[in-house]
Amino acid sequence: MDKKGIIRKLKMYKRDLSDDGFLINSINMEIDSLKVYFEAGVKSDNIGSISDKIVNLSDATQQSDANISNAESNIQYEIDAVEKEIEQEAEAKKAAIDAKIASLKASILGKLSI
Repeated sequence: MDKKGIIRKLKMYKRDLSDDGFLINSINMEIDSLKVYFEAGVKSDNIGSISDKIVNLSDATQQSDANISNAESNIQYEIDAVEKEIEQEAEAKKAAIDAKIASLKASILGKLSI
């Protein structure tokens, strides 16, 4: 796989890490609805502790998940490294072309001056 393909794959993996936020929010909204429904429908002395347990079912947002944040940072580091390699290779190719052009110019000028 070429380096641009590697970058595309890494960006896809990074995007996949954070694209479930909508689903997490939907689940958390359903949990909140369940809590409201439970509190309205059940009359018990233990409603507070059970209500707390229901709230604890909620998932944290992906942005607050340290593992996801670390993985995104590591993937971005790799993306940056591959992009830098691509830039360095392009600069090296340009320098080689410029050197070849300079050599050809010198050769042509040397032949013209004879």
